[in-house]
Amino acid sequence: MTQTTILFAVITIAGLAASDINAEKKWQKHGSEDGISVFTARFPASSVPNVKAVTIVDAPTEKVWQYITSTIQINGLKDKRTIDSCGTGCDYVYVRLGNWMITDRHYVIKVNWRVSDVNGYPGYVREWAQTSERQANNPEGMPVRSIQGSWTLTPVNNGKQTRITYINHLDLGGSVPASLFSRGFVNNAYDILKNIRNNA
Repeated sequence: MTQTTILFAVITIAGLAASDINAEKKWQKHGSEDGISVFTARFPASSVPNVKAVTIVDAPTEKVWQYITSTIQINGLKDKRTIDSCGTGCDYVYVRLGNWMITDRHYVIKVNWRVSDVNGYPGYVREWAQTSERQANNPEGMPVRSIQGSWTLTPVNNGKQTRITYINHLDLGGSVPASLFSRGFVNNAYDILKNIRNNA
C-alpha cells in the first residue's frame, strides 16, 4: 500500500446536500477537481485560511479510519509524541516540523476522537486544536501561530462508501509569506484526499 505524504508546505460530490458543505454559512467554494471539492473560510487572527475538502471514497469507514490514523505521514516531521492523556479518546500531542527553508516550528495540540453509530455503521471524528493546557519539555524552534483541524468519516451507500470531510488550518507565523503558504495549503488539500481515495 502506498503511503500518503502530507507536504510540509501543507500544507460537490453528487449526492452531497448543500447544507453538509455550507452548514456554517462561511465557506466559499475554491474549486473542484477529480471528484474532490475544496472550500475556504477566514480563520480568526490569521491570513492563512481554514480549508475544507470533501470527497467520497469507495471503502468502508473502518478501512479509511485505519489508513488515516496509521499510514499517513507528514513530510518534515522531526518529532511527534503524546505527552499526556486527557481522558478516553483524548491526548495531548507535541509536534515539531522543519525543513531546510525555514526555522523549525513546534506546537502542542489537544486531539479528540470518537466513534458513533450512523444507521448501523460506524462514523468517525478526529479533531485537533492548539492548546496551552500542556507544554512540552524543551521544545525546539518557533511556536506556530495557530493550528486546528478535523477528519469526519461518514458511512454512505449502506456502509460501502465513506464521505470524507477534511478541515485544516496551520499558520506557521514568523516571516513565512501568508499568501504563498495559503496557495500551497489549499492545493495540497486536493492531494491529501486524492491519495487517501486511491490507497485506502
